[in-house]
Amino acid sequence: MSNQVNGYNLKPSDFRINNNGKLAINKQKINGSPGMLLIYANWCGHCVRFKPTFNKIHNKIGNDFAMASIEHGDFKNNSDFIKLLNFKGYPSIKFFDQQGNIIDDYTGDRDDSTILKHICKVYHHCMLER
Repeated sequence: MSNQVNGYNLKPSDFRINNNGKLAINKQKINGSPGMLLIYANWCGHCVRFKPTFNKIHNKIGNDFAMASIEHGDFKNNSDFIKLLNFKGYPSIKFFDQQGNIIDDYTGDRDDSTILKHICKVYHHCMLER
């Protein structure tokens, strides 16, 4: 099983504080596309098992929807960033708009079909089964 996560691999420096005082991804890092952010840790068993699903979604979704991730080791000593990231555990999934603003915490099932349906519902970015 691959340890690699496809898509944009982000660091805390790739984020900014938006006008509402919330954390947002720098728009140029995601090419101005809406997308999904995976917050994970390499030591987390649930995360390791979810990576192939994330990569499968990345392969199905196309280039108009950004798939991004950030790994625990890149922010574990940054308590301000952790507070702004506002997540409950690993893996966490958040969705963001074209401006990089985080708009949705995903709490549904962690299979590719259910997540793709959520993306279709929220963003109207629907994929036909291939």
